[in-house]
Amino acid sequence: MPEYLKDISVVNHNQEALELEIRSDKSAWHIYFNVLEDMSDFLSRLQLECTRAIGDVQSRATELRNEAEGAGDESSNMELCGNCGVPRFIHDGTLEKCPNCGDDEWDLALRSEYP
Repeated sequence: MPEYLKDISVVNHNQEALELEIRSDKSAWHIYFNVLEDMSDFLSRLQLECTRAIGDVQSRATELRNEAEGAGDESSNMELCGNCGVPRFIHDGTLEKCPNCGDDEWDLALRSEYP
């Protein structure tokens, strides 16, 4: 499972239906399956839904990167978190903690720019 997805779990099930939950750091997707369907259809749909959830997470990460890169003058005072890719600011040479994961380590490429 990709590192940005935290968990895939069965939320509810009975003889006819199965409900799964796919979780990331900030989102959750609920997927319902009719278990009476052909098993290959079930597995294909599960793969499709997981791929869709992964695509949502990747799209949001790309949006955040683009926002950080397009922030004009502010972008020179910003870096993307090395853990999760969320933008965080540099104030007076001090890097703020990541608002998403709490990481406070400098990107090695920026260490030479900011003592």
